[in-house]
Amino acid sequence: MTQIIIQARTSSRRLPGKVLLPINGIPMAILVAQRAANTGRHVLIATSDDPSDDLLCACAADYGIPTVRGSLEDVLGRFARIVADLSDDTPVVRLTADNPVPDGALIDEVVNHFVSEGLNYIRTNGEGSGLPHGVSLEVTRAGLLKQAAASARSSFDREHVTAWIRSQGDDALYTAHAPRNLDTRSVTVDTISDYLKIASLFRTFPDPAGVSWIDLVGLLGETETEPPAIPDLVLGGAQLGMAYGVTNDTAFSESRSLELLNCAVENGLKCVDTARDYGLSEQIIGRFRKGSADNDIEVVTKLSALDPSVAPEAIGPLVENSVLRSIVNLGTETLGTLLLHRAEHLDAHGGIVWKHLLKLKHGGQIARLGVSVQNPDELLKALTFEDVEHLQIPANPLDHRWEDALGALRAARSLRTITVHVRSSLLQGLLTTGDPTLWARAHVSDAKPIVEWLGAMRKQTGRSSVADLCFAWARAQDWADAVVVGSASQSQLLETIALFNTSTLSDEQLRLIGDTRPVVPEQTLDPAKWKRPFE
Repeated sequence: MTQIIIQARTSSRRLPGKVLLPINGIPMAILVAQRAANTGRHVLIATSDDPSDDLLCACAADYGIPTVRGSLEDVLGRFARIVADLSDDTPVVRLTADNPVPDGALIDEVVNHFVSEGLNYIRTNGEGSGLPHGVSLEVTRAGLLKQAAASARSSFDREHVTAWIRSQGDDALYTAHAPRNLDTRSVTVDTISDYLKIASLFRTFPDPAGVSWIDLVGLLGETETEPPAIPDLVLGGAQLGMAYGVTNDTAFSESRSLELLNCAVENGLKCVDTARDYGLSEQIIGRFRKGSADNDIEVVTKLSALDPSVAPEAIGPLVENSVLRSIVNLGTETLGTLLLHRAEHLDAHGGIVWKHLLKLKHGGQIARLGVSVQNPDELLKALTFEDVEHLQIPANPLDHRWEDALGALRAARSLRTITVHVRSSLLQGLLTTGDPTLWARAHVSDAKPIVEWLGAMRKQTGRSSVADLCFAWARAQDWADAVVVGSASQSQLLETIALFNTSTLSDEQLRLIGDTRPVVPEQTLDPAKWKRPFE
């Protein structure tokens, strides 16, 4: 018998949540386990008893993979707990959940060598191995892990599990089947760039759990590139200037907002969505553009909402003032895309708002005009205006309202260029929470059936989370070009970027969602109608 133990935790310091990032739709820690077990050996995940790892354990349970939990910091203690009842000679394989390349064939090969040579410790990685960093596994004996747990005192030895064993002189390097001259490369996942590279390796193969590790590393020379652009992800800018969403009640500091923008640009985002009414968002984006060498990020902004009681003769100056302030805030001579924040401004007061915007467009202050709509009636109205070139539509897997109007949208897009961005794909974060208080404010007295349906759809479509499900649904819409997503932190942004580098839903999965989704009140689908204190 051989015991394979995968060391995993969600609270990675450099890339939080990386062990749950999807590779070919499979959370990475799960894929590591599936690959390790693909020749029939027993595998379990050793994680912590910290609440941050509850989701990891739930995910493993969904896939039928056993977990053992212990101290967050004392990883060696977790291993000792697992091997306590094993005979001292039992081979124990140590893997980590951020290295998805090793497979069962490599494990078999190394374990067989370990046993035939009567070794106490062997590893596949390190100087002289010829292997990329991350094609990493270690084999030792259960008895030595017990000794290490009883003897090791330093935090380094407790975290790195086998360090004490190696310090006793037991160290061997396995090189019998190593592709040579790849030891300057890496297939471990420490950063978002690492993840995108590894995800691209696996996308080449239809069976991520079964593909040979040799075939994967054989593609390294073809995939060592900078992170690709992500044209279907637009950074939502509301959080940059104010508190926004049901799960975020704190506005970002300016430095935090600038860091988020920099992270977005560095990782391939090309567009940010903002508005005159998003607090300091425009100003912060303008400062970023001025201070960034890569300041060609596209900006979609929105006209001020305007006071509905204002006299008609004052509307023109207010429109021009809003446009001028956006130009100044964003540090540009021409607004790339300007949307009406309120669709009623298309024809209010005889259409004076739209007429003034067309005048400004003809004067060169605006390149493209569009509308942010709230419901199908507003969409149909907007489509009657030939000068509308950009639309924002709030839609998510629960939203049943759009079916009739989408035919008109598709027909219009077949005749002229209309860019469409989906917003509110998480319904301001509501779809990712089971908090009954938050759902009650959105006019749902019993959210359990909805939350259970979302969870069931996540499992049936093979997505890693409800957020992943919602994003994949929005990205799969044939009438949409991109999805606007806000982020509460850099780590959340990186997780979103990772999700946007996975496949979308199939037509069959879209039909399943459309046929089974629960009916929710229209006022639930419109955050403007929610009970305060929602923003």
